[in-house]
Order: sequence, then structure tokens, then C-alpha cells
Amino acid sequence: MSAKILFPSESLTPYVEAYYLSSDLLQDNSAPPFPAVSTSYIKLSSVTAVVSGPTTKPTVADSEFDDLTGLGVKLRVGAFYTLFGIPACELTNQVFGLDEILGRTAIELIAQMAEETSPSGQVRCLEQTLRRFTQRDHPGEYLIEQQAVAAMRQLPATPIAQLAQELGYSSRQLQRKLNDFVGLSPRLYKRICRFEKALALIHAASSLKPIRWSALARACGYSDQAHFIRDFHELAGCTPAQYLTSLSAN
Repeated sequence: MSAKILFPSESLTPYVEAYYLSSDLLQDNSAPPFPAVSTSYIKLSSVTAVVSGPTTKPTVADSEFDDLTGLGVKLRVGAFYTLFGIPACELTNQVFGLDEILGRTAIELIAQMAEETSPSGQVRCLEQTLRRFTQRDHPGEYLIEQQAVAAMRQLPATPIAQLAQELGYSSRQLQRKLNDFVGLSPRLYKRICRFEKALALIHAASSLKPIRWSALARACGYSDQAHFIRDFHELAGCTPAQYLTSLSAN
């Protein structure tokens, strides 16, 4: 699958990481599963739109939602809750029609995008709709959650109890906040972030010299290469070497 990447306008940068324009957002049956992810996606076509939440295991495309060719939107961590006011945990390992969340707004958006002939026009339609929801986000409202997420990415070895104390909350209070904001427990979130770092390094190195798996495992915070391979297989549905081979085949 080939995809063109576009980036959001400045006002939507806090919520959207990137847009992916593709002729095949729906996998065929022979393709490997989608790896686990720490954030949510919106996928739109000329006839339908779906939202998929964070996942804790490799997944395959749901055949219930056909013709997902067009625009994929990678939301930033916390953006789903911030924009739509729905706890992210309600979307974890789930796929919903966008109309189940946005109602008639989603139906109107699909119709508007179907009339656009250029990718930039489709993105413009989508951004006009998303901006309506940014009004519910008040500066500083989710500062604690954002600080916690940043800390877990930068210092993943920090115990959640210590992090909660530094932020002025009990462990249980912080975990509830993160469950709504991220959709994953702190432990799962840190685990998937570590895995996503490994994925990024594999993508960056795939066209260069052979990967030293033991060094990559250490760089991502795994205890050893065996731990890395076992965890990678659970979250990607294949070994790191198999994943690297699949990149070369696309």
C-alpha cells in the first residue's frame, strides 16, 4: 500500500498528527495485521467513515466497513477525548461508524468530501468540520493528562505512583484521568509506546545497513532481545524480521 502524507493546518496541529491519502486503506486478506497503536484514527471514503481507537493487539480490517479508500487521519494522543468529549477507553479495540459519534455532521462531511476532486479539497472539508469541535477544548483543561503522557514517553521507567505524586494526584485518580484521555492503562500505554519506537526505528533503518536487533532492543528499553521479539510478536502479529521483510515487499 502506498500513501501520500499531508500535515494539518496550524490550528489543528494539537489534535492531528498527519493525514494519509491512499488508494487502499482497507487491507486485503493476504496482508499482515495492523500493529497495535496508542492513538485513534479516522478513516474516510466517498461513502462511509469510521473511527478506530487505540489497540492492544494486532488487528485486521473489519469487512463490515468496505470501500475505505481515501483519507486516513491519525489523531494525537488525547485528541479524541478533547475534541468529542467521549472517553477514549470506550473506543479501545473498537471500530465505530463516525455517524455514531458525530451524527448528521458525519453524514454531511462524507457528502461534502465526495464532491471534492482533489486531496487538498477533501482535507479542507475535514478541517472545517474538526475546527467546530476544537471550541470545546479550553487552554489548560487537560494539562495534567498531557504532562503525564509526556513523562511516560520520556521517562517510561518512572513508577505511576511517583508520577502521580509529582503531579499532585493519587495513583487511582491519575489512572482514571489517563483512561479517559488515552484509553489505555499507564502500563499498557508505556508498553505500546516502546513498541512504536521500535517500529519507527525499523522503518528508518529498513533501507540502510542490516539491523542489529540486540542494539535496537536496548535502544527501545527492552531487557534483552528475547523480550523484544516476544513483545513485538504479541503487538504486531509477526517477528521484527518478518515485519522488516513485509516493508520491503510493499
